Amino acid sequence: MNKTDILEQRFKKSFSSNTVDRAIYSSDLAPTSKIVSFFFISKPLGILLPRTITDLQEMITFCYQNKISFIPRGSGTSGYGGATPTRKSVIIDCSRLVDIISFDKENMTATVESGVTFEQLTRFLEKEELTLRSYPSSAPAATIAGWIAQGGMGFGTAKYGTAKDQVVSFNLIRPDGTLENYSIDDLDLIYALSGITGIITQLTIKIRSLTNENVYGYNSPSLEKLLEKVDIFTNNNHSIHTIHLQNPDFRSLKQLIDKGENKTSEEASDSIDLSEHEYHLLVVSEEEIKENDLSKDSKIKLLSPDIIKEEWEKRFTSLRIKRLGPSIMPCEVVIPQDKFHTFIKLVQKKFNEPIAWESHFVKGSEAIILFYFFTDERSFSLNFAFLNPLVIVQLAEKVGGRAYALGYWFSGYEKKLLSPATLNKVRHYKEKHDESSLCNPDKVFSRRFKWFPIISNKTVIKLGSFSGQILMKILRIKGYKKANTSYLKKMKK
Repeated sequence: MNKTDILEQRFKKSFSSNTVDRAIYSSDLAPTSKIVSFFFISKPLGILLPRTITDLQEMITFCYQNKISFIPRGSGTSGYGGATPTRKSVIIDCSRLVDIISFDKENMTATVESGVTFEQLTRFLEKEELTLRSYPSSAPAATIAGWIAQGGMGFGTAKYGTAKDQVVSFNLIRPDGTLENYSIDDLDLIYALSGITGIITQLTIKIRSLTNENVYGYNSPSLEKLLEKVDIFTNNNHSIHTIHLQNPDFRSLKQLIDKGENKTSEEASDSIDLSEHEYHLLVVSEEEIKENDLSKDSKIKLLSPDIIKEEWEKRFTSLRIKRLGPSIMPCEVVIPQDKFHTFIKLVQKKFNEPIAWESHFVKGSEAIILFYFFTDERSFSLNFAFLNPLVIVQLAEKVGGRAYALGYWFSGYEKKLLSPATLNKVRHYKEKHDESSLCNPDKVFSRRFKWFPIISNKTVIKLGSFSGQILMKILRIKGYKKANTSYLKKMKK
């Protein structure tokens, strides 16, 4: 019997190996190019669907005993290949583990299973006059465990920090099937590691009291002027928890979505109509911002309360942008706050085409920028579009930045994201509990090809990026250009 038959015989209705499911689970937010599929096995053997922690532990133990590689997956809202196969593996979909176990008002914590989404937990907490401290722009679908495994950032991070700053304790099923409880001292065993050390079953995270949000919005044709405003806020106001910046191309795409979702022409005319030539800054504070911080500048416009309110209510745009596809190739980088303008100018010079992006500023003088490249996974141009994120990361590194997450695409770049102490700890853990690297193989640490040991997936990606850029110049192919430009033209009509 092959591995698929063994899994089907053992788990029956909790296992699916049909063609459609395997195709869906072969990629995350970003599609998988044919070039990648040539080097790696991108389709899973099948999908395991645990409904309880006991189910999950049995599945992991079975895979470990039968030498079957397995990959933990939440909602698949990332775009780095952290939850996709590279060899014959089974996906373990944890999205059905959705029990909100408890909350503690005295210590301001909540304990949940790994498949709980931010939206589910927020709705639950708000009934108790509580809320989350920080959460991603993909909160309606993203799971809490998945966000932490990616090293998440987003709304609320200007005051409360990254996903790492939210965790109090966690339970983890090791690759050998052992269930263990860990404290915050062992957070580096799961944070930003794409699930290579086991599967998270339960998390206790920090929460806060639900307070009135003071939301402010600014528009300006000058990115430099808005960044000066950001510097004022981050240096002088510690009650601000969210600083969210969007470029004009992102604004155009967002308006296209908003107008498309309105049912009548009257509703469409009433939708937010911010200038597509201006940058947009959204600032959220737990206290009212002092008048001197709102001082007027001839190049900055303070938005009306009605527009600001609607903007805040519609802040989860990232996932909806995918509807403009057919396909989207995202890329996220983290850069020093004081290098933001320099980095954006490098990107504009390199691509010289419209690229939509949005950014969140993070406690500690950093910013995360999410770029959106449009492509069509049905066409050959996808093989070139997938190189664009690699170029963005290279530009970020020039100003002291880095990739947002490792996953598969940036495995081999672990020294740029993780400290030497963390890397040593994780390597020793893997040697002890997962010697055969069955748990999410080829992620974080670069893989050496069996028949060509001097070549790793990092080498393949670098060579592919270099040769792809040359070929793009020769053939004048830009995988994102046609789709992105067509949306902008449609927006102007």
